[in-house]
Amino acid sequence: MMSAAAVIAAGATCGTFALSATAAPLAPAGNPLARLTADQIAKKAVTDLKAAASFHYHGSGKTSGQTVSISMSVTHKGCTG
Repeated sequence: MMSAAAVIAAGATCGTFALSATAAPLAPAGNPLARLTADQIAKKAVTDLKAAASFHYHGSGKTSGQTVSISMSVTHKGCTG
């Protein structure tokens, strides 16, 4: 299943995407994102992705009863996949 961070990453890099939430996520004590809100995590993801030379994402999930798969490579020049 697609994670929220992956969806944010894909949307922030290849198009316009907005996310808004205020509750801090529950996470293990060793997780550096444990005390951040969803908005803070989204902003950090965008900042980190802008600094990355490239990334590859693949995953799948269900929507309207159908399985949807994605495999995408992203660079500063654009997206393929």
